[in-house]
Amino acid sequence: MELNKPWINLNGYKETRLKEARYEAEIAVNMLNEGLVRNAAGKVFQAWKSFLAALSTDAVNELSKVYRRKVKVRGLRERINESLYIIAFMPTTRMFEVSKILTALNPMIPYLTLASLELHRYQYNGPDKEGVFSVFRSDEDAKEFICKFLNDMATIYRELTKGEFIDLAQCRQTKST
Repeated sequence: MELNKPWINLNGYKETRLKEARYEAEIAVNMLNEGLVRNAAGKVFQAWKSFLAALSTDAVNELSKVYRRKVKVRGLRERINESLYIIAFMPTTRMFEVSKILTALNPMIPYLTLASLELHRYQYNGPDKEGVFSVFRSDEDAKEFICKFLNDMATIYRELTKGEFIDLAQCRQTKST
């Protein structure tokens, strides 16, 4: 699946990112069922990042008020609007800032963005009983949180896209007893 460039085809880009978000979430659930919790956390982070990029396409004007520069992109002669660059690459360091701009779409977006960043941190650092390197003290805590996160993401996805997300029945089965 080739990714459309937002400066060429914004709607095509959005649709591809929405598909990517669903695929990444589905892979995350499969990884959870295989016991690969840290890898699943990374996939959930990627799913949210893709979803955030897709949602950003509907807020180009709002993003352009914050990201006003023209930036150089490798392979292009002309500079593009920074807002389109942010949408295209959705840098991790800009995700929270972008999510605050998207609050009008759903007030939970900034909170889920911060949660996705914690999952990203957990992916690299793993569980930490002392809570220094990760807020997740065990893989079981992370596993339960991932399923809750995906359920919340699914709710927002359905609300904003009017489309289906993924079947989360398997994710519900992974909760600890």
